[in-house]
Amino acid sequence: MKSIFLGNLIDKKKIIIFLVIDIMLEIAICYTFLGKYILFDLFFFIILLYITISFCINENWIFTENHVEITYRNSFYTSFLLFFGFIIKNNHDKIYKKISYSDILLVSIKYKAVKSNGPLNTLGDNFYIQIKERSGDIHTFDLRYVYNNKNKILEIIKLLKNHDVHIKDEDNVIDLILNDVNLYDYFRKT
Repeated sequence: MKSIFLGNLIDKKKIIIFLVIDIMLEIAICYTFLGKYILFDLFFFIILLYITISFCINENWIFTENHVEITYRNSFYTSFLLFFGFIIKNNHDKIYKKISYSDILLVSIKYKAVKSNGPLNTLGDNFYIQIKERSGDIHTFDLRYVYNNKNKILEIIKLLKNHDVHIKDEDNVIDLILNDVNLYDYFRKT
């Protein structure tokens, strides 16, 4: 069985925007100092690149035949390592975690359209999958960007059921997906 991947290691649109901003700032600094402070200039560019990397790397989950692999995006250090292809496989540093299906107590799938507290009173969307381990650790993945890929979500549900993982479908999301219901429209009307 092939692995089921959720997420995107690098957000390409974001990284292009940030790199354009970085280059513009770099040109402005070079023009201002006329190349007098090359080391400072280089250091500043490295810092900008580091921040760019951090903002453009997303968390991702991989569902394999025997376990779930979670790679976190939770620090500049993590992002820097991930950008250069290094993943520290250590359950204690919260950068990477491998969870066996037998260690999963519950998987929840939730979708709610909620009103924000802002002045515009706009609708926001909460659509996520949440894993609760027997140890008490909870991991949440935002599904808003893959909700229209129903095949991927159904494959994950099937895989979890094959391993007898208890699934809690709080908002009847699975049936709605099976019936090709547009989740955004459905929950905003109800």
